[in-house]
Amino acid sequence: MVLFGLLFPAVSDARELTFSEGLARMRQSHEEILAASQREESRREAVAAARGLYWPKLDAQTRYTQIDDPVTIDLSPIRQAMLKLH
Repeated sequence: MVLFGLLFPAVSDARELTFSEGLARMRQSHEEILAASQREESRREAVAAARGLYWPKLDAQTRYTQIDDPVTIDLSPIRQAMLKLH
């Protein structure tokens, strides 16, 4: 055991892991698993976006304008033109 510890010092410092601890470590550090989980999340978001397009869309707008001066329209030129035609 001493010779093995001298040849492989990292192994002598290793501690035992339970299966669930090892699985959790692998899921946190394995690049392919991380990439697959990102692809899965991207697909879920795409499905949610497509599902959002299924429902009707309702937009509402309101406007309010306050004018201090009264609005007047001078129709006398049109009235004069119509009187000439009559």
